Amino acid sequence: FGSGHSIAVDSMGKTYITYTNSGGVKLATNTDGSWVNTTIDSANVYSNPSIAVDHNDKVHISYFRYPTGLGIYETYVVQATNAGGTWTNETVASLPLGNVALGTAIAVDSSNHVIIAFVNYSAISGSLSGNVTIASNAAGSWQTTLLDTSGAALGAIALTVDHNNYDHVLYMTSTNLTNQLNGTLKYATNSGGTWTNRNVIDLIGYAYLYGAHVVVDNSNNPTICYVNVTLGDPSSSTNVTYFQTNILTLNANIWNATAIPFSLFPSMAIDSNNDLYVVYLGYSTLNQFNDSALNYAMTDLATLDTVASEPTNFSVSAGNAQVALAWSPPTSDGGQTISGYKLYRGSSASSTTEISSVSANTFSYLDTSVTNDGDYYYMVAAVNSLGVGTATDPLLAQPSASSSINSAPGPVTNVNVQTDDGKVTLNWSSPTTGGPSDYVLIYRSTSNVQPSTPMGNLSGTTVQYEDTNVSNGVNYYYWIVPSNSIGNGAATSSGVVTPNAKSSDISVMIAIIVIIVIIMIAVAFIIMRRRKK
Repeated sequence: FGSGHSIAVDSMGKTYITYTNSGGVKLATNTDGSWVNTTIDSANVYSNPSIAVDHNDKVHISYFRYPTGLGIYETYVVQATNAGGTWTNETVASLPLGNVALGTAIAVDSSNHVIIAFVNYSAISGSLSGNVTIASNAAGSWQTTLLDTSGAALGAIALTVDHNNYDHVLYMTSTNLTNQLNGTLKYATNSGGTWTNRNVIDLIGYAYLYGAHVVVDNSNNPTICYVNVTLGDPSSSTNVTYFQTNILTLNANIWNATAIPFSLFPSMAIDSNNDLYVVYLGYSTLNQFNDSALNYAMTDLATLDTVASEPTNFSVSAGNAQVALAWSPPTSDGGQTISGYKLYRGSSASSTTEISSVSANTFSYLDTSVTNDGDYYYMVAAVNSLGVGTATDPLLAQPSASSSINSAPGPVTNVNVQTDDGKVTLNWSSPTTGGPSDYVLIYRSTSNVQPSTPMGNLSGTTVQYEDTNVSNGVNYYYWIVPSNSIGNGAATSSGVVTPNAKSSDISVMIAIIVIIVIIMIAVAFIIMRRRKK
């Protein structure tokens, strides 16, 4: 038995497809103008082969086989290649008794060194465990590196090599390997010189990737795709299982995202213009695979919306068994409205978990579930419709019985308003009472009632705000509110403000008229004195 397939194209545009069936590993190619099928390995072969073409147009295929039959069996990860002119097979790794390599992925760098990624999966004594291994022949012989030893890795895996010969791997872990539920999508790379991996997104529901892929653009930014599965009700004709292909691109440490509904088994390619091409199996809302069809899509990576950048002006202040947090909105919402913020805390900077979430208009949080004399690291991240954005760098707080949190700031003073053509400028002085301002909120309304949502969120040291989104002749009211992690200071109102297109001209005209009147009075006075003489 067997399943799975993989495709590659050489520099002459010739296509190579590898697949498995009961006869072993097969290769289909059209290099001679018509399709020819060749048996690469007729041993007992399991599913999920992978294929790559090197820079000499030689083919490399990775797969695994179990020569001693089913049951408690020994498994080998194998590479087959025609790089020497004829097809040869060599063992890349021999796995412990009872283990299988669920999923392999192969890539070739610019020096024609081969890299293979696979999941080493064990089911001995009913205990399921999956680890990720990287194998390479760059040193002249096959060397393996354990990339993920958590024991939670699933079978599907994807691999590519970038323009600097660094590797990029995509795989999934799950808290329930038996049912493959509640997975975490992980991305790993050695582009920094050593292997590092990071969580991309947590998935609720069925965690198997249903076709994962990773490619890199001209700047070596990775783009990944996977399928998110929402399980339906088998007894319902409308609440069906839902498949959606999600595509994410890592740029400036932010995952840009887009989605293709009602789709699965995607594959991607990227051209020299950074245009992304996706082929996938699409289906209708209800009938699913009864009317599925192969679909093709293309997009410019630069047009994708993103998760939000990290919040700004993040600060923590420790008190007696409590820690106050404050922040300002991120500089970029990713093209999607921010819906809230997630707060994270941990005993170390590298290990934090979510402790709370707040609304989009909340920029402070008081944590009272801490113990004095402990170390607490905090981070905050903005959330939009595409997911959780980049978190702030962790900040350390150390509450103690002798420490106290600052109070809310007092009101701003010396408010001054200037109007001009389509513009209102507010100036003020920072509070002289209360605690320091972490940020300043600006509110605006066309009635003398302060709204609930600020129109601006400035750093605490800012003392000027320019509003150019106004209409001449319309009355506006402004409120300036300093704030910190303890709370908001008292609002200071500007009173009614009316921008006027002619305000500057009128001021100049009045000044000219005054000068002319003064001159006329002076001339008249001189003439009268001369007549008296």
